[in-house]
Amino acid sequence: MKLVRMLPIFLIFCLVITGAAQEKPKPPKIEQKMFVVKGEQPWTNTNFRIRPQDRVTISASGRVYFSKGDAQSGVGPDGYQDEHGPYKEGWPGDYTQCDDPLQDANHAALIAEVNNDVFVVGSRHSFAGKDGILVLGINDCSFTPDQVFFNSGQFQVIVKIERGALKKK
Repeated sequence: MKLVRMLPIFLIFCLVITGAAQEKPKPPKIEQKMFVVKGEQPWTNTNFRIRPQDRVTISASGRVYFSKGDAQSGVGPDGYQDEHGPYKEGWPGDYTQCDDPLQDANHAALIAEVNNDVFVVGSRHSFAGKDGILVLGINDCSFTPDQVFFNSGQFQVIVKIERGALKKK
């Protein structure tokens, strides 16, 4: 009889212990690093291998000058914006020099590429679902002083990767 009364208590005890022993989900491993993306360099390899389950957040600051160091050509990571008129009207010589990698994005904005997929980053951008090496760049095509229009300055970029933050479906 005593055994019969003890059995429910024993079962409850086992359930509590079993539930406590179950693993809680581990938080994602976080990798973070700062990069300097120079205005006169088309691409900067981060050497970060991105997987589809990784959540990547990129934030940036700094200034790049897209026209021979001219102070008026200085832009932040979001690139040349139309507050002073369209880029092609404000900087016609620079505009006709060559085609930016992303023609529909702001000129001289911070951009990224993963496995041939080029996209705008700007001052802050998060993404997931990509697979490949993360490369950062400037949305421009004239970089060195031997070209008529060239860049100077730099963006300071922080890349944060939460490894495996998204679960496989």
